[in-house]
This record gives sequence, structure tokens and C-alpha cells, in this order.
Amino acid sequence: MQRQIVLLMVLLGLLLCPVSHAANIIWVSQAYDTDVDGVQDDLEAEDFVRSLGHELDVQRGNWTALDATKIAALNAADLIIVSRSTDSAQYATDAAEVGQWDSVTTPMINMTSYLARNSRWLWANTTTVNNLVGPTMDVLLPEHPIFTGVDLGANNTVQLVDGTTGVGQTSFLGMLDVGSGTVIVSTGTNACIVEWPAGEAFYSGAGTPAGNRMLFCMGTQESGATPQGKFNLTETGKAVFANAILYMMGEDIEPGRASSPNPEDGAMDVPRDVVLGWKAGENVATQDVYFGTSLDDVTAASPANPMGLLVSQGQAGAGYVLADLLDFNQTYYWRIDGFEAGGTTYTGNVWSFTTEPMAYAIENIIATTNGDSDEGSGPEKTVDGSGLNDADGHSVEAGDMWLAYAPEDEPFWIQYEFDKVYKLYELLVWNYNVMFESVLGFGVKDV
Repeated sequence: MQRQIVLLMVLLGLLLCPVSHAANIIWVSQAYDTDVDGVQDDLEAEDFVRSLGHELDVQRGNWTALDATKIAALNAADLIIVSRSTDSAQYATDAAEVGQWDSVTTPMINMTSYLARNSRWLWANTTTVNNLVGPTMDVLLPEHPIFTGVDLGANNTVQLVDGTTGVGQTSFLGMLDVGSGTVIVSTGTNACIVEWPAGEAFYSGAGTPAGNRMLFCMGTQESGATPQGKFNLTETGKAVFANAILYMMGEDIEPGRASSPNPEDGAMDVPRDVVLGWKAGENVATQDVYFGTSLDDVTAASPANPMGLLVSQGQAGAGYVLADLLDFNQTYYWRIDGFEAGGTTYTGNVWSFTTEPMAYAIENIIATTNGDSDEGSGPEKTVDGSGLNDADGHSVEAGDMWLAYAPEDEPFWIQYEFDKVYKLYELLVWNYNVMFESVLGFGVKDV
């Protein structure tokens, strides 16, 4: 669900408010002053992270050669951010050094696609890096937590980097096949934001990271007087990066919002007498509960226009008992809005679940017959769901149906063996319908 950001001030408020947990972040960087202005090229990026309330450990050039003491320090941090202001060759002098970085258990955000190449840290099996000027990007996973509170453009596009900073170039990974990773944002055939899980090889033949890894391409490509790694995120890019920092540390991006729904979001076969439960947001004094069968209505409902869906208003507890039994096989949507005593409102995500059906399709049925069945069209086709669709319609493909020839000297039969006793609610029978029906006749008639 996307929400319109009405005022830019709202977005800035998200960016600049202090976080509840001041993280210890190690900033991996080197001394670069490409434009010779006496200011470190990536200083603005450092200052932005500090403005979020995090503690930053900056020791320029300290991490080009690792030892046991340095690895222990990296593992003790909450997060590692590798700046664009780095010489990638100095962090991958041989396989042993690459293995040292893989062994670090702390999650890591890497700003430079040069380090991700297969000639450096082997995060992606390519040497291609493309330098682009402020490209429009495609968000492939708009539901990803790093887009919390971010207003995406039409067709889930986003502008993360500013093409007017210096000569405007940002370096992107020139491929989308990222092995065990997931491309979150791309532009053309270039990956902009990618994440890799801990414990899985980046790709066949590459190393395995001991902690989660993210490539977040940002910071200028040095060109002429343009600095290497000058901070070039747009306001939207800042919001996404701020979220990415919290996400990689496992922090709740919006701790005031209700979470951990019970039933789980998207749950199926939920009992009709279910009791709703959730984890209340931090510092929330009261909560409103919206519940209904329309996603659009539950999303749009508010205290001013409850639309008959505000089933509980101003409650303190994190649970709600529904007044009546729910319908069978119905999808329901619900939302919890939280309110701090000072007036701050946290609009909840819309969750859903589907109740149990009136009856379940019986499984593990053994079908046999005394007829001579065609190969690939045996009696099991009558009970294994072949050819069925969600509307209980059936295909006209011969391979989805049973076809057999009756024995000459005895009655023709098909038999079903069940694994236990069932109460039969409904039996559906589909006729044998193919293009040769006019020749073969009805599959079932006068039964």
C-alpha cells in the first residue's frame, strides 16, 4: 500500500528525527579530497548518518588490511557501511582477504559497485560497472521495508540519486543476475540496490557471507574535479537509505506502528471464531481497529469516515474479539492505527486472512478400476485435481481425464479407497469432454 506524502516537511521529519537506538556503525573509508577543497569527499554522507542519531566510527584507511583485532571490532559493531570513497583493490588483495571480509558477521551496506565485482569481493559474477547520470530507477520490490513511508512514482519508479551533483555520475552494477541475492531496485540492466542473505554463497564458486549484505549504489563517480563518493542522494534517496540502515540492523523502521499480526498476514484456513491479536507500537496509548471484507475500504477508512469498519476505537489492549462468527471461505482485511498521548498517529498496515472453507477437498484417495485405461489417463486423474481451475471448471485436454475400455464379461467399475472415514459434503463429477466427444459419446451417462 502506498500513501501520498502531502508535504515535504513530513518526509524530512522522518529523515531527521533521532532513532530510538543509537547504533554503533563502522564507516569504512579512505582519505579522498578529489576537488582539493580541504573537505573529505564523503563527509556529507557521514554527517547524514550522524543526523539520524547513530554513532559513527570513522578511521580512514584503517580497514585496508585486516587482522584478528580489526575483525573482532567489525564483528562487535551494529552495522558496517563501506563508503564510495574507497579504493576497491586495497580490500581484495588476495582470496584470503576476501575471505576475511566474508567472515564478518555484522551486516554490511556497501556503496560501491566496484567492490561487488568478481575481481574484488565476488558478490556478483561480473566485472561490469556502468556510470549513469541521475537515472530513473524501477522498484522491483515496492513492499520491501526500505520503502516504508516513501512515496513511489508511477509504475513504482523512484529517483534516488541526483544527476546534478558534480558531473552527476553514479556507478551501478552492470548485471541483474545476482546469484543468491535479490535485486530490489534496478535501472535498465543495472542493479542499484541488492541484498544477499547470510549463510548462502553469493553465487557458485564465490564465498559465503557470515552476515547479511546489501549493495546500495550511491556517491559520485570521480570525474575531473567531481569528488569520489560525494553525497548525492535525493530527499527520497535519503529516506530509503535511512530505512535501509535500520532494516540491515534488524530494527523496526517505524516502531510506533502495530506489528506481528495474529492471524499472520495472508493466513489461510483461519477458524471462524478467531480472536485478533497484534504487538502494539512503542509509546502508543490507544488503538483503533478497522475490520471488513474490502481492501480498498479498510485502507481508506478513518475516524472521520469509518465506513462501518471501525469496530473498536480508543482501546488500550492489543487484541480484539469479533462480535460474530465469520463467514466460510471469506477473505477479511484489518488495520490497527496507534495513537500516542501527544497526538502522533501511526497508520497501520492492512493485513488479511482467509477463513476456513465449508468443506475440504479430500486427499490421499486411491482410485482403481477394472477397465483398461489409456496410458497417462488412468483412474487417478479423477481425484488428483488434474485440469481443474479455481472456478471448478475443467480443461478439455485428454491427459487431464480418465479414459478406459470396459471389460467384456463383467460390470465396469471405478473404486475409491480413503485413508479414513469422512463425512461427505459434496461430490462433483465432470464429463469426459474432448474434441472426439461426438464420436466417443458421453463419458458418463445413465449412471
